[in-house]
Amino acid sequence: MTESKIEDRIVKALRSMGCMVVRIQGRGVNGVPDLIVHHDTLTVYMEDKTPRGRLSAHQVQFRADAEAHGIRVLTARSVEDAVTQVSEWFGIPCPDDATPPATASPCSGKGRRKSTTSRS
Repeated sequence: MTESKIEDRIVKALRSMGCMVVRIQGRGVNGVPDLIVHHDTLTVYMEDKTPRGRLSAHQVQFRADAEAHGIRVLTARSVEDAVTQVSEWFGIPCPDDATPPATASPCSGKGRRKSTTSRS
């Protein structure tokens, strides 16, 4: 599956979880992730990749710069991966149609918000 198809499915799944998702497409800064994901008062960047895709040097540098400023950057390699990470990070339950397999699932329907003071 192509990265753009993965991204389309990720956007749909995250929106079904109540997240605001904004696509960032080549805004003039190398390495900027593909998506901004916002829920409640928390925001993260998300880079989507194919299962074999690799982060570019610019993406690695952007991640380091962002995280040095307390901004979380996630990398998702599938819809299930994105849903799992967002569910864990924001402490929200997964929707029934986006729930990952039980072996990898923190998405038990029990949202648990993490402390907003210790995000790293």
